[in-house]
Amino acid sequence: TATKVRAIIKGFVKTDVENDLIFFSSQLVEH
Repeated sequence: TATKVRAIIKGFVKTDVENDLIFFSSQLVEH
């Protein structure tokens, strides 16, 4: 079960990083 939880957390972290990159690049495009 711990491995499953870690995989889910890793998935969330990965998505957060991707969202941050998307937000950052969209900010760059706007300015």
